[in-house]
Amino acid sequence: MKEKTIVILGAGRLAASLAPALARAASLVQVYSRTPAHARALAARCGCAAASRPEDLATGADYYVLAVSDDAIPDVIAATADTGGTWLHTSGTCPMDVFAGHRKHYGTLQIVMSFSTDPIPLDDVPMTVDAPTEDDLRAVTDLASAISNNVRYLPSDKKPFLHLASVLTNNFSNHLLAMADDLLKSNGTGLDVRMVLPMMQSMLDGIARGTSPRDLQSGPARRGDLSTVNRHMALLEGDTLLHDTYNLLTRGIAARYGNTLTDERLRRVRGIAFDVDGVLSPSTITMHPSGEPMRGVNIKDGYALQLAVKLGLKIAIISGATVEAVRVRYASLGIKDIWLGASHKLPVLEQWMREQGLEADEVMMVGDDIPDVPAMRRAGVAVAPSDAAPEARDAAQIVSVTGGHGVARDVIERVLKARGLWLDDTHAFGW
Repeated sequence: MKEKTIVILGAGRLAASLAPALARAASLVQVYSRTPAHARALAARCGCAAASRPEDLATGADYYVLAVSDDAIPDVIAATADTGGTWLHTSGTCPMDVFAGHRKHYGTLQIVMSFSTDPIPLDDVPMTVDAPTEDDLRAVTDLASAISNNVRYLPSDKKPFLHLASVLTNNFSNHLLAMADDLLKSNGTGLDVRMVLPMMQSMLDGIARGTSPRDLQSGPARRGDLSTVNRHMALLEGDTLLHDTYNLLTRGIAARYGNTLTDERLRRVRGIAFDVDGVLSPSTITMHPSGEPMRGVNIKDGYALQLAVKLGLKIAIISGATVEAVRVRYASLGIKDIWLGASHKLPVLEQWMREQGLEADEVMMVGDDIPDVPAMRRAGVAVAPSDAAPEARDAAQIVSVTGGHGVARDVIERVLKARGLWLDDTHAFGW
């Protein structure tokens, strides 16, 4: 590659690693950047010329490598002329045909690495290549192979999946490490996230040896260790973001490995608290001529609620509604704990738990909107109807049927089945 000449367009973090590698592999003749100081600084490090005006872009080079942000690629192509050679960009998401109609020879060179301010050696960094013709693909592959030992062909329409996988593994895991670091530092442990790095490195070493990440998964969600999960969730009560992140990832891991953490939780449930509007009745109500809102009820909900009471489940109604018809309806089913006008439901839920001697992991909370979320997070099992607000669905381990169309029947049946009580008592066959 020494006889080949290269121009790199860009002087940011990626270019800071790519330009020295290109200079060692071939003849880097110019660094082009719209910011003159940046172009001069990188060019000085690589021993080549600098340019910052389109008319000063070198002509006749073998390669023109765009190491700029995705959004800048079309602008750079439009601002510069086709100076010959093979043009390529390094984006994982920008389509290859951004060059079409503007350059005769082109391709893509995707570098699977996150770049910091310090230059990174590229010898073993994975790269993928693509081009519209065999000749262009050969040219791009030759260049990539001169700077990396790990080059693969990947069609351009598949590159976004690799880029997304990179975000999942690098950006998201780094965010989790930052959250773990904050957790340790803010809780007086005297430790930081470096304590977990050997464990993480062991996992990465296993993957590098060819073991599937699925086989390396460990932890309480993988084991179905509900008691540990509940202890962790309790520690995170004051941190909504970390609490929700932990909950989401735990549910995902449990589902992947068939560990029905929810079923285990259901077996512990001794009390269920329900919101009314949007849960036991539809999210729309009819207004009586008198101005009083009128709610519909589901007959199968009524059957399930009275059965749950007869079988010893603690049932509570916690609603912001103030209409006495709500109290009359649910009192007729044997429910004694009915709170109306509850503008803040978490204190009411906690009062009910104390009065009934219920622990958090023995309680299910069923809600459909933002005012229900704090109480849902407090309960061991949270349920939302399928048409609930996104915030309520995100807080739930179970998403039930549409509000007002059998939510109580659904969740009570789940609990009784988990406890072996569904249709297992003479109470089931009467009112």
